[in-house]
Amino acid sequence: MPEVSTSRLRRARLWLAWLLVAAAYLAAVLVYQLPDRGEGSVWWNRFAWVAFMGRTFTFHAGLGLVVVLAWMALCRLWKPVLVLLPILGWAIGPAAWSYVPKRVSPLTGDTITVMSVNLLIGSGSDRAAADLILREQPDVVVLQEYSDRAHAALHEMLHADYLYVAVVSRDDAFGQAVYSRRPFVGTPVLYPPATLGTGRRAGGVVNLSDPQIRVVVEVGGREVVIQNIHTTPPVSGGQLAEQRAMIRWLAGWTRDEARPVILAGDFNATRESLGVLRDAGTVSTHDLAGTGRGSTWIDTTPLRYLPGVRIDHVLISGGLACDRSMVLESIGSDHRPILARVGF
Repeated sequence: MPEVSTSRLRRARLWLAWLLVAAAYLAAVLVYQLPDRGEGSVWWNRFAWVAFMGRTFTFHAGLGLVVVLAWMALCRLWKPVLVLLPILGWAIGPAAWSYVPKRVSPLTGDTITVMSVNLLIGSGSDRAAADLILREQPDVVVLQEYSDRAHAALHEMLHADYLYVAVVSRDDAFGQAVYSRRPFVGTPVLYPPATLGTGRRAGGVVNLSDPQIRVVVEVGGREVVIQNIHTTPPVSGGQLAEQRAMIRWLAGWTRDEARPVILAGDFNATRESLGVLRDAGTVSTHDLAGTGRGSTWIDTTPLRYLPGVRIDHVLISGGLACDRSMVLESIGSDHRPILARVGF
């Protein structure tokens, strides 16, 4: 009887192992092959939300597969182990590879350093952000969740060094600002086109028609467009659909813009969900010159001790290159600031 029970237990474990392997491959296919087609039915939006979260937390799912792999090895289920290894490598391999030092050639000529800071309205991070800006001395700073209180604190500390400012200050999570040492070429564009969306949403969630400040500065004698980004957070299927609409708008605009473009800010999406922007010709400065996973969120609550995700980015196009890209220290917000130095 003990031998029969042991045999049944092993068969049950083997069936479970193959089931887990099949589920891992099926989930990867569904998550990464779902088309980004925009808003649909309620059920389609929910399915798209699940897929989006799967892409966002692929690395974390890979860590879960490590536990599954260890269990299989402990049970000596070697065939499922071998079949699971490729998808495990696919899930966590890019994160491991990101720690390999990159060969980055220093930029010559005129360069511009861009910093992005999400202040998390109500967090009181404005003073710490100003101290960090004055220490790092970026040429241009793009800020999200920029309130009247933040403006009172930051402007007082920065206006002597940053003479050129574009602000939409609001007492909700929708405000933005751009501070620049370099003169603006033309008048800053404060809002997206009305065709993208209309109206305001209460409750601290960015809407399609809320500020997305765009400025133009000169770098090396050439005009470069800098777009401050704060997309709708994917807290539901419907709001994810709005985010995807905003991302597609940004991709279309970037593709049509003849000048080099810098997109910087809080995208509320990881690299895995920004394929449409890569197709439009943008590249992440972190991919060019960063080290490690470059996680920027979440930086508050006990969750900050767990592996985070990178949802704040600097994307460049139009012949721009990068020789420095980094995630900076905490300022009390739920996002960590990022900084990149770019040029031609």
